[in-house]
Order: sequence, then C-alpha cells, then structure tokens
Amino acid sequence: MTQLVRVVTDSTADLPVPLVEELGIGFVPLQVHFGEEHYRDIVELTPALFYEKLVNSHVHPRTSQPSPGDYAKEFQRMAAQGAKSIICLCLSSNLSGSFESAQIARDMLAELDIEVLDTRKASLGYGYAALLGARRAAAGGDKEQVLRQIWSVLERMHVYFAVDTLEYLQRNGRIGRAKALLGTLLEIKPVLTLDADGYVAEYEKVRGAKRVLPRLVDIVCEKISPGSRVRGGIAHCAALDKAERIHELLQERYQIEELIIHDLGAVISTHVGPGTTGIFLTKAD
Repeated sequence: MTQLVRVVTDSTADLPVPLVEELGIGFVPLQVHFGEEHYRDIVELTPALFYEKLVNSHVHPRTSQPSPGDYAKEFQRMAAQGAKSIICLCLSSNLSGSFESAQIARDMLAELDIEVLDTRKASLGYGYAALLGARRAAAGGDKEQVLRQIWSVLERMHVYFAVDTLEYLQRNGRIGRAKALLGTLLEIKPVLTLDADGYVAEYEKVRGAKRVLPRLVDIVCEKISPGSRVRGGIAHCAALDKAERIHELLQERYQIEELIIHDLGAVISTHVGPGTTGIFLTKAD
C-alpha cells in the first residue's frame, strides 16, 4: 500500500541509517569540506571516517547546507513514490541555512503539498521527532496526525549536552549565546542547551570533568520526574564510553521505553568536537 504521508529530514538528525531505510524517511545530506575535498555527510563521510580525517588532516573541516535543488530532488522522489503530503523537518534555522533551502525547494514545487518545519533543534532533538512522525505515517496517519505527533515531541524534547572544549563552536561561528563562557577556567565544564530560538546557549557551569555526566542526568531529572516512562536518545562524538555511562545513569532513574544511542554525524561533530555527549529526552505518551 502506498504511504500517503512521508517524512523528510537531513543528515544532522543523526538517525541510524537502518531506521531511516526501514521507515522510508527522506534524507538530504549536508556537505563537509576538508580543504578542497568535499563529502556528503553520512553518505560519503561516516562518523568513523570523519574522526579519522579530523585527527590526521592539517585543515579544519567546514560545513555547508544542502542546496534547494537537493531538497527538490528528494521531494520529487517522494512524490513519485505516491506521497500526497511531505513533511520536512530541518535543523534549527539559527544554526544552518538548511531550513531556507528547503523552503525555496517547496516554493519551486508549488504543485506538491509540502510542509517545511523549523524545529529549533539539532541532532536527535529533532531526529527523534522525525522518527516518531514517520512511524505514525507508516501506521496510516494522515498529515494532521503526523504533524501533531511531530510537534508533540519537539515541544516536550529536553536537550542538554556537554563539550570537552568550546573551541569548535567558536571556530565555526556556532557558539551562539554561550559566548560568555569563553575564557572559562579549564576545570570548569559547560553544560549547554538549545534555547527557544534554536541557538546554542549556556545552561550552567560544572566544576570538574567527572561531575559533568551525572550533572547532565540530574538536570534532566529536574525537568522530567524520576520514575517516569521516557524515550529519546543519546548522541556522542567519539565518546561511546560516556554515552553508555549516561545510559546507565538514566536506567537508574527512569523507565526507558526507547533510547537510541548513536554517533553524531560529521556536520554536528565539526561544530562541537570530539568528546561531546548529548541527552535528548522526552516523557513518553
């Protein structure tokens, strides 16, 4: 049976590829550039390959958004497969121009029913909303039902992350409203979040690296009552050990309905750097 509603996202959603393929989620990669070398995130540059190049390259990577044509091609592919409505979730417009590109593509294809959403989130913060929206669509949900599912997740999603250094955010111009943290003493580790406008912002400072992961979980517990049923994900940049420790701490506090543990893709990793870990959690329905 043809699926009438399809969900599209981009590579910064950091969803596992098997889930993307299983649910037929449309996928538009951003670009990563190492000097004159250009790669499509996830498609040509896996997280493992990115980390290897980051260590061995003499140039710092930079990123660029998909073109309107990239989005238009994916929207047309979905329509050719029988989609009557297409819902596209984009990385926060205050972190990337992807949302603008998707809007232009939508306007180029006025004959199609396309909704483009500025999620104001990053990584699994909106990737998980795309996942649940796609599941709702696969179960036969109509456009409005799928949109309600997506917005329900986005509006309740808690996003907190810790970086080993602010160098990457500063170097790539994504430090947003966390500028005041620059020059912080080395023993102080920042906990960051995405504010209501989708900017990177300081949440609090933690003294001592060993206290960061427990504090991340404590912060979540201040937002979602311990003992609740929760779902979402943990994403990391070359820090699986930290991600697994966060998982253990969350298991002690919550009834976990679903928790995806996954690598941050090359684009997000370019801006946050190795050692970064993030929690993306919402109370289950």
